[in-house]
Amino acid sequence: NPNNGAYTNDANGNTLTGGGKVNTWDSQNRLVKVVKAGVTSEFKYGSDGLRRRSLVTNAAGEATQTGYVYDGQMMVAETVPHFNFAVWRFRSAARRLR
Repeated sequence: NPNNGAYTNDANGNTLTGGGKVNTWDSQNRLVKVVKAGVTSEFKYGSDGLRRRSLVTNAAGEATQTGYVYDGQMMVAETVPHFNFAVWRFRSAARRLR
């Protein structure tokens, strides 16, 4: 039970349950899905292994998609669709995101 506070891991050391979350990992040990309190977060990766997109769906079924833009290995911006255009959020070079 993910809500009891106990943590479980798979054979690769990835956390599967704990803290009220259920995590799903792909064959390359990348987090692809997190479910907590009716909110589902899903992640898609590019062929380079970098996270390219996330989709967060709340308990009411409302979803928000975020795209990630990189300069080499460093994320430099996020894009969020907003009506008929995308909102860009740029990141400082001094602040590295994971």
